[in-house]
Amino acid sequence: MSVLKLRRANLLDVRVLFDLRNHPKIREQSINTSKISLDQHKKWFNKVMLDGSKKILIAEKGESFIGMIRFEKTNDSHLISWAISSEFQGQGLGKELVGSAVKRMNEDSLIAKIKKKNIASIKIAEHIGMKLTKEAKGMLFYQK
Repeated sequence: MSVLKLRRANLLDVRVLFDLRNHPKIREQSINTSKISLDQHKKWFNKVMLDGSKKILIAEKGESFIGMIRFEKTNDSHLISWAISSEFQGQGLGKELVGSAVKRMNEDSLIAKIKKKNIASIKIAEHIGMKLTKEAKGMLFYQK
C-alpha cells in the first residue's frame, strides 16, 4: 500500500516547488543547474499551470512535501522529470512517486533525460521499465 498521496499541483505550490528547484542537491542533478529567482519561477510556474500539455503532480506523505513529477507532451510521447526533497532522498520514495504517477497518468510513451552521474534517477527510470536508448554529452535518454 502506498504511503504517498499524489495530487495535481496548484498555485499554492509555487513556493515549495521554487525551494525544491533551487536546492543545491536538486540543481546539481538538473539539466539547468543555474539558481533562479522567485520572479522567474513564478512566471514559469504560471505558464505551466495554464498549459494543457504540461502537468505537475505533487507527492505528499502526511503533511510533508516529498517531491514532484512533471509530464510534458512532446509530439507522440511525454517527457518526464522528477525531484525528491533532499530530506526524503534514499528512502525509496522516488521509485514510489514515479511509479505511482506513471500508472496514474497512464501514458503509453515516456522519455526521460538523466545526467549520467545521477544514479538515483537512473535506478528509478529502470525500476519503472524504462530502457536506455541513447547517450550524448553526459546525458542518458530513457524511453518506455
